[in-house]
Amino acid sequence: MTDNRARQRGEEVIHPRLPSAAEIMPGLARRLGYQDTRSIPQDLNGYIQKALEESLEAARPQAVCRMSRIERIGRKEILGTGFKLESPKWARFSQLLDSPEILLVYALTLGDDLDKRIDALRDAPITLSYVLDAAGSEIVERTADRMEADLWERPAFKGLQRTIRFSPGFCDWRLNAQQEIFQFLHPESIGMLCTKAWSMLPSKSITAALLGARGLPFHTPCPLCTQKACPHKRVE
Repeated sequence: MTDNRARQRGEEVIHPRLPSAAEIMPGLARRLGYQDTRSIPQDLNGYIQKALEESLEAARPQAVCRMSRIERIGRKEILGTGFKLESPKWARFSQLLDSPEILLVYALTLGDDLDKRIDALRDAPITLSYVLDAAGSEIVERTADRMEADLWERPAFKGLQRTIRFSPGFCDWRLNAQQEIFQFLHPESIGMLCTKAWSMLPSKSITAALLGARGLPFHTPCPLCTQKACPHKRVE
């Protein structure tokens, strides 16, 4: 695949900015089972900080993104230019938006250097590889937050509000939709692969989509959902 072919399809490879350690620490503390950073025992705090710094040094963020103009919203799917998102809940949610115009689809990875570092420490004293793994998960999420905010400063998104991002396996978007995302984005260009079980390599990678509309009553379909035992449910 050449860069020219990728550009003709509308794909763009970008190098997102990494968040700071201070931005990551609150979420990392929660991933490690603490209520907040103040709850971390003093004798572990320095250890966790060091592991976080090491994770940030090993992270090499790259992303490929592509915008799809919304052509039609059906009962069970959102049809964009070159991409179909099959999710009855998100289709219903989209019908409530004010002039939904675009789907932004992207794949983001921190690269395999961090994976290699985590794997090398599997036999080390308990917590280091565990903290590195948790830190990597938090880094990729916060990097996605920052990347989305940066993208939304572009003229192409002027006047549009954005929903939260959602990924295959989230809500009722089936996990094997990873296949359609890979066909749409070709994230192999940034070293990402999808396994037969629909997980991704490197492990600190995400694929996601979000909607852009002129107005949003809320940022997620969760208020429309009656499912009570949902780990993703958000209240706005």
